[in-house]
Amino acid sequence: MPKESNREKIINSVEDGVVIGVNVISGGQGGVMTKTGFTVGNITDFFGKTNFGKNIKDFSQKTNFRQGKDYIYKIMGKTNNPNLKKGDYYHLDSKHGNHIEVYDRTGKSKAVLDLDGNLNITKTKTAEGKIINVN
Repeated sequence: MPKESNREKIINSVEDGVVIGVNVISGGQGGVMTKTGFTVGNITDFFGKTNFGKNIKDFSQKTNFRQGKDYIYKIMGKTNNPNLKKGDYYHLDSKHGNHIEVYDRTGKSKAVLDLDGNLNITKTKTAEGKIINVN
Protein backbone atom coordinates (compact mmCIF):
# COMPACT_ATOMS: atom_id res chain seq x y z
CA MET A 1 0.00 0.00 0.00
CA PRO A 2 1.42 3.44 -0.92
CA LYS A 3 2.53 5.71 1.89
CA GLU A 4 -0.12 8.30 2.81
CA SER A 5 0.76 11.98 2.60
CA ASN A 6 -1.07 15.19 3.48
CA ARG A 7 -1.85 15.75 -0.18
CA GLU A 8 -3.08 12.31 -1.15
CA LYS A 9 -4.68 9.52 0.84
CA ILE A 10 -5.89 6.13 -0.19
CA ILE A 11 -9.35 5.34 1.11
CA ASN A 12 -11.75 2.50 0.66
CA SER A 13 -15.19 3.31 -0.61
CA VAL A 14 -17.96 0.83 0.05
CA GLU A 15 -20.84 0.83 -2.37
CA ASP A 16 -23.28 -2.05 -2.37
CA GLY A 17 -20.77 -4.24 -0.55
CA VAL A 18 -18.02 -3.70 -3.11
CA VAL A 19 -14.79 -2.17 -1.85
CA ILE A 20 -13.16 0.18 -4.32
CA GLY A 21 -9.78 1.87 -3.83
CA VAL A 22 -10.04 5.60 -4.52
CA ASN A 23 -7.45 8.37 -4.54
CA VAL A 24 -8.63 11.46 -2.70
CA ILE A 25 -6.88 14.65 -3.69
CA SER A 26 -7.33 17.96 -1.91
CA GLY A 27 -9.16 20.35 -4.21
CA GLY A 28 -8.08 23.37 -2.15
CA GLN A 29 -10.42 25.72 -0.32
CA GLY A 30 -12.21 22.79 1.31
CA GLY A 31 -12.90 20.96 -1.95
CA VAL A 32 -12.29 17.26 -2.32
CA MET A 33 -12.05 15.57 -5.68
CA THR A 34 -12.11 11.82 -6.10
CA LYS A 35 -10.10 10.32 -8.91
CA THR A 36 -10.87 6.71 -9.74
CA GLY A 37 -9.53 6.75 -13.28
CA PHE A 38 -12.72 4.98 -14.41
CA THR A 39 -14.60 6.22 -17.45
CA VAL A 40 -17.53 5.01 -19.55
CA GLY A 41 -18.13 5.48 -23.24
CA ASN A 42 -21.86 6.17 -23.11
CA ILE A 43 -24.95 6.22 -20.90
CA THR A 44 -25.63 2.51 -21.54
CA ASP A 45 -22.22 1.68 -20.05
CA PHE A 46 -22.94 4.03 -17.13
CA PHE A 47 -26.21 2.23 -16.36
CA GLY A 48 -24.74 -1.24 -16.91
CA LYS A 49 -21.19 -1.06 -15.57
CA THR A 50 -21.32 1.23 -12.52
CA ASN A 51 -23.12 0.58 -9.25
CA PHE A 52 -24.28 4.19 -9.14
CA GLY A 53 -25.70 3.95 -12.67
CA LYS A 54 -27.45 0.68 -11.84
CA ASN A 55 -28.96 2.30 -8.73
CA ILE A 56 -30.46 5.30 -10.55
CA LYS A 57 -31.45 3.61 -13.83
CA ASP A 58 -34.91 2.63 -12.57
CA PHE A 59 -35.54 6.23 -11.42
CA SER A 60 -34.39 7.73 -14.75
CA GLN A 61 -36.46 8.66 -17.77
CA LYS A 62 -34.85 9.66 -21.05
CA THR A 63 -36.14 13.01 -22.33
CA ASN A 64 -36.13 14.51 -25.82
CA PHE A 65 -33.72 17.22 -24.62
CA ARG A 66 -30.01 17.14 -25.34
CA GLN A 67 -26.91 18.83 -24.04
CA GLY A 68 -24.65 18.76 -27.08
CA LYS A 69 -24.93 15.16 -28.28
CA ASP A 70 -25.87 13.79 -24.83
CA TYR A 71 -29.48 12.96 -24.01
CA ILE A 72 -30.79 14.48 -20.80
CA TYR A 73 -32.48 12.20 -18.27
CA LYS A 74 -35.04 13.11 -15.61
CA ILE A 75 -35.16 11.63 -12.10
CA MET A 76 -38.70 10.29 -11.63
CA GLY A 77 -38.51 9.04 -8.04
CA LYS A 78 -36.65 9.24 -4.77
CA THR A 79 -33.02 8.11 -4.97
CA ASN A 80 -30.56 7.31 -2.21
CA ASN A 81 -28.18 10.05 -3.44
CA PRO A 82 -28.60 13.41 -1.64
CA ASN A 83 -27.62 15.28 -4.81
CA LEU A 84 -30.33 13.71 -6.99
CA LYS A 85 -33.92 14.64 -6.17
CA LYS A 86 -37.15 13.77 -7.92
CA GLY A 87 -37.57 16.23 -10.79
CA ASP A 88 -33.83 16.83 -11.31
CA TYR A 89 -32.24 16.40 -14.73
CA TYR A 90 -28.83 14.98 -15.58
CA HIS A 91 -26.63 13.87 -18.43
CA LEU A 92 -23.39 11.96 -18.77
CA ASP A 93 -20.52 14.13 -19.89
CA SER A 94 -19.58 11.94 -22.85
CA LYS A 95 -16.57 14.10 -23.70
CA HIS A 96 -14.79 12.97 -20.52
CA GLY A 97 -16.96 9.96 -19.61
CA ASN A 98 -16.13 10.30 -15.92
CA HIS A 99 -19.01 12.29 -14.43
CA ILE A 100 -22.65 13.29 -14.72
CA GLU A 101 -23.88 16.86 -14.58
CA VAL A 102 -27.03 17.43 -12.50
CA TYR A 103 -29.58 20.25 -12.93
CA ASP A 104 -32.62 21.24 -10.91
CA ARG A 105 -36.14 21.08 -12.35
CA THR A 106 -35.68 24.50 -14.00
CA GLY A 107 -32.45 23.47 -15.77
CA LYS A 108 -30.05 25.36 -13.49
CA SER A 109 -26.77 23.59 -12.71
CA LYS A 110 -26.86 21.90 -9.32
CA ALA A 111 -23.99 19.41 -8.99
CA VAL A 112 -21.37 17.34 -10.77
CA LEU A 113 -21.11 13.73 -9.59
CA ASP A 114 -18.40 11.20 -10.38
CA LEU A 115 -19.35 7.72 -11.57
CA ASP A 116 -19.57 6.53 -7.97
CA GLY A 117 -22.18 9.21 -7.17
CA ASN A 118 -19.79 11.37 -5.13
CA LEU A 119 -19.98 15.15 -5.35
CA ASN A 120 -17.05 16.70 -7.22
CA ILE A 121 -16.84 20.13 -5.60
CA THR A 122 -14.29 21.53 -8.03
CA LYS A 123 -16.34 20.66 -11.13
CA THR A 124 -19.57 21.72 -9.39
CA LYS A 125 -18.09 25.19 -8.80
CA THR A 126 -16.96 25.34 -12.44
CA ALA A 127 -20.49 24.49 -13.62
CA GLU A 128 -22.17 27.19 -11.46
CA GLY A 129 -24.51 29.34 -13.53
CA LYS A 130 -24.83 26.80 -16.35
CA ILE A 131 -28.42 26.42 -17.58
CA ILE A 132 -29.88 23.81 -19.92
CA ASN A 133 -33.16 23.96 -21.82
CA VAL A 134 -35.66 21.53 -20.28
CA ASN A 135 -38.89 23.31 -21.29
